[in-house]
Amino acid sequence: MAKPLQILIIDGDPAHVRILEHLLSGSGGIFQTFATDSISKAQDIYHEKSIDICLLDLHLDGEKEYLTLGKFKQNFLNLPVIVIAARNNEVLFQQSIKNGAYNFLVKGEIEERELKRSIQIAVQLSAEHFRDKNTSLKLNRLQNLCDIASSISGLGYFTMDLVTNEMYWSDVIYDLFKLKRGSLAQPGLSAYLDFVHPADREQVNQLFINSAENHQIHRFYHRLLVDGHQVRIVNTTLKAARAGKKGKLEITGTLQDLNSIKIPTGRLSLALNILSNFTLSIDSLLVHHGQILKLYREAALYLQNDEVSPLFENIMIEHEVMTELVYKAVKENLSLFAEQELPEASLDFQKLLEHLKNYYWMRTGNQQIKTSIDFIPTRIREIKGNYLLLTVLFAAWAELSLLGLQSAPQKSKSLEFRGEVFEEKNQSAILQLSISGIPINAPAKYDLDEIPPDSKNLINLQVLKFVSQKGLCHFNSTKEKNGTRTEILNIRIHPLTGSNKPAKFDHKNPLRILLAEDHLLNQVNYRKLIEQLIDHVTLDIVSNGREALENVKSSASYDLILLDLNMPVMGGVEAARLINSYSDAPIAGLASLPSHQLIQAARDAGITEFLEKPLKKRALKMLIHKMTT
Repeated sequence: MAKPLQILIIDGDPAHVRILEHLLSGSGGIFQTFATDSISKAQDIYHEKSIDICLLDLHLDGEKEYLTLGKFKQNFLNLPVIVIAARNNEVLFQQSIKNGAYNFLVKGEIEERELKRSIQIAVQLSAEHFRDKNTSLKLNRLQNLCDIASSISGLGYFTMDLVTNEMYWSDVIYDLFKLKRGSLAQPGLSAYLDFVHPADREQVNQLFINSAENHQIHRFYHRLLVDGHQVRIVNTTLKAARAGKKGKLEITGTLQDLNSIKIPTGRLSLALNILSNFTLSIDSLLVHHGQILKLYREAALYLQNDEVSPLFENIMIEHEVMTELVYKAVKENLSLFAEQELPEASLDFQKLLEHLKNYYWMRTGNQQIKTSIDFIPTRIREIKGNYLLLTVLFAAWAELSLLGLQSAPQKSKSLEFRGEVFEEKNQSAILQLSISGIPINAPAKYDLDEIPPDSKNLINLQVLKFVSQKGLCHFNSTKEKNGTRTEILNIRIHPLTGSNKPAKFDHKNPLRILLAEDHLLNQVNYRKLIEQLIDHVTLDIVSNGREALENVKSSASYDLILLDLNMPVMGGVEAARLINSYSDAPIAGLASLPSHQLIQAARDAGITEFLEKPLKKRALKMLIHKMTT
């Protein structure tokens, strides 16, 4: 009798394990199963038994579905695998097959005949690649010896497919990047370049291109940025060649950490002034930041859709990694070049505030903290300052203020981020930012006078000390009666245009109003009424809440938004809730005899004032005066 196929089942659901064992039991003893609930526990079974194939549940406890197969392949490179998913997800199916799964099965839809046939086909196909198991064991042993030697020497290695740009990284490279081994389902060149210092990234990318074109050996030094702030110098060697006579074209490379070796400065072609090279990149990042967050907010409306949920999570993971890396790189460079005088320029104040809100929203969202953001509308449109410095200053302050909330004995359930502008007599102004609701016992307090040498947030502290010594800002903290504290950051700004006081509108600075009203006759009447009340006004009229939202997202900022609460496509309440994510403009609701429930829903959505329809000239005049001054 032939030896039974040894099947390893990795599944965290005991009931489903029993189902699989039952489906395979009545086969005349040709299958023998071994079950466990995690990849780490499967290691012992794999080494003790001569496992032929694995049935892998992608939804394991503590693992993410789209990363589970990658982690499995890192531990069991040559073991054929059939994946099992909780739902029929086309994206997950394509990713699984691409990453080496022999089949994709869905829980609740697995039939006995299909399962047995899938196992036999997978084992047969796998055997074509590894006919002799002794040879496979020898190769694994040789691989282990190479890994040990690489670890001792600090030499990592990788291969890259020149057609797909997909890469294989050795364990040493994961260690050098301070990543959990196998945490990336499929590393690629873009992921590799994310860890290259921003000032060296273009040069490194070009050397990969040169290697692919001329097939010569290229050796060069460059910097990595590890943990978002630690600079390490590495020696990289690249060589392009075909894998076998007719194999695919690959680049094979090595990466050696030279931080413990003194390298002559003359041998490093590194930019001396990283700040000057980075200013453009931070602008590009902030644009990308806003686009990703808009996509996130729109996807959040459809989270109940199974197809949207993994996309939603992927967006935040990609964005968090990229944002943290670049912001911390900028802050490190700022501390390294703190003695340089940073140039000032005229800045769009509203866009700067939007970037600050986005960054704070992202930081609290990643810590799963409920947050509200409230910026007092201001007439200031431009300020004089350094865009990079103001952005990094805010990022450093926000991170230190939010530090340790998850580990605090008294966890915060909600925070409030507030911003307001106060004008001074010398034609300067103070932008006051505050974060309220922080538990007093959260270990987030910072002391700029005494910076501990082993501080994990040394760069943030250096940034704050640098800008406070320059007189650009000052900090203070207040305790509240409810057992929380408020952190306050005051930034001195120099307005170029506009005023925070009541302004007289003219032809150069007209009052901008957005009106959403679905009845054509009302649109005509309200336009006449508004133009009679105000000499200099720009009035945009739309027919429903969705059009109002699109106008806010694509147009310049409005001074006042008027929303009919009852409109087709999208009503005023839902529109107000979404508009508040993109604009600080005050919103007034228009309704005929609104109910108490409707008014309460409107207030919860951010509508602060109400006008009864049909509009009265006196009421509208008082509203405009109140909400624009």
